[in-house]
Amino acid sequence: MGRCNSYPHHWLTMSESLLNIMKTIKCNSSAIQELHVYPLEGKATVMYNNGNIYEYSNVSRRAIFSVIANDKQSLGKWVNHNCKTSGVECEWVGHESPWFTLA
Repeated sequence: MGRCNSYPHHWLTMSESLLNIMKTIKCNSSAIQELHVYPLEGKATVMYNNGNIYEYSNVSRRAIFSVIANDKQSLGKWVNHNCKTSGVECEWVGHESPWFTLA
């Protein structure tokens, strides 16, 4: 039997609160300042070093769990391979100015 069978049955039934799971990954990257991944929704939000913020939908959930588990992975390569590919939708969310911060 598959590995899934080792989890309790209630793991497979999701409550509404589980749908809001989000993981923030900060990194030292030449292109990416911050990556927010939403594994259950198949979404990733990327804040680039230039301040642009993009949201990607239909991202592979397997890839999202992989980047959460592997902190040695290059986030730039991960974004290029998993977010900038066919089938993934991209939307510009905004721009965060380095001169404007909320108190």
